[in-house]
This record gives sequence, C-alpha cells and structure tokens, in this order.
Amino acid sequence: MSATLRSLLAGAVIFVGIGLTGLAMWLRPAPAPPPAETLTHVFELEEGSVAGIAVVSRHGEIEAVHGPAGWSVSRISLAGSAEAAPNSATAPSAAEIDQAVAELVREVVQLPQIDRFPRADRELRDFGLDRPQLRITLTLDSGGKQSLEVGELTITSTAVYARRPEIDDIIEIGSLLFNEIDAAMYRLRGLAPGPEPRNSAEQGSPGERSATRAARA
Repeated sequence: MSATLRSLLAGAVIFVGIGLTGLAMWLRPAPAPPPAETLTHVFELEEGSVAGIAVVSRHGEIEAVHGPAGWSVSRISLAGSAEAAPNSATAPSAAEIDQAVAELVREVVQLPQIDRFPRADRELRDFGLDRPQLRITLTLDSGGKQSLEVGELTITSTAVYARRPEIDDIIEIGSLLFNEIDAAMYRLRGLAPGPEPRNSAEQGSPGERSATRAARA
C-alpha cells in the first residue's frame, strides 16, 4: 500500500471517529436536573411577596409583619411563658428578630410536599385535620392570604398530613417543620409577656394574705 493511500485511509478513520463521537454526544440524554429543581413546594410563592406571617402551634402563637426596617413581631404568646420567658434584658434585638422571622418565612415558603392527593369524601378527622396541631397563615403584598393546616403523622410515621383550605387536597410534608417553628419561638421567647404582677396584698406573707381575704369577705 502506497504512502498516499495509507494517509487517505488514516484520515478517513479519523473523520469517521470524529463523526461517531459527535453523534454519540448529540444522542446522549440530557443530565437529570438538580434535586432542588424537581421539588414541588406547598406554596407557589416568592419569599419577597410575603408581608406577614401568623403561626398557631402547640407551643404558642406568633404574628409578625414585614416593614421598611425588616420583620417585626406584632404579637407573641407562648405556652407556659411565665416559666419560659427570660427577663427583658435578654430580649432579642431588632436584627435578631428580623433574622429569626425571615428564616421561618423562608422555611415555610420553600416547604416541599412529599405527596398530594384529593381528600374526596374522607373526613378531616381521618388525617387529624379537624383539630390541626399547627396553623400557618401567610399575608401577601397583594393583600391575599394563603394558609396551611397540619394534622397527624402519616401511617408510615415519616411525614405529617396537611392541607391548604383554599385547595382542600391532602398534602404530606416532613415533620421537621415543627422543629423550625419551635426554633423561631425559642429565639423570640424574650418578647413574650411575663406573668401578671401580683398586687401588694397577694405579695405578702400567707398570714397577711389570709387576713386580707377575710377583710374583703
């Protein structure tokens, strides 16, 4: 075989190889999207569209609003706050309040749903939703509201049942949401009002209190 023919043959082999490589790359399926892009969120909202949040849980209630200076708590009531709330010297700063509420709103807005199915004719009590153990209400910049109610653990105990009343489908979500709620309440506990101060008669000795009560009688 002449040198010219060998060169032509080698060139043809290289050309075919390049062509096959390009064809394989063209036919290769697209890579799977990152896991975060495949999640379906309970709320289809942007974090910046939330102007207020209200939470009613087993450990208390929080209401917060977003203003020009960030998030501020307009009302907070904790279960057993008389024992749990620290004194005012340890109350969180405005920056700490803003951070705690902002993180809570972010967790709620980004909350993924594990499963979703129609409630059909099943009773809410079948899912523990007749008396929800957690309610979250988001107020939007538009003035509208969206809410979530959370019930009991699922049959597998790996998630909890929930629903959005405006949609009424049953949703399964991770139970870690309770941890986020509890964490926010713990960080904001210094804002909770302390116990009502006792009057001077009630602050005296047992004998003095008895005498006062007898005098009132």
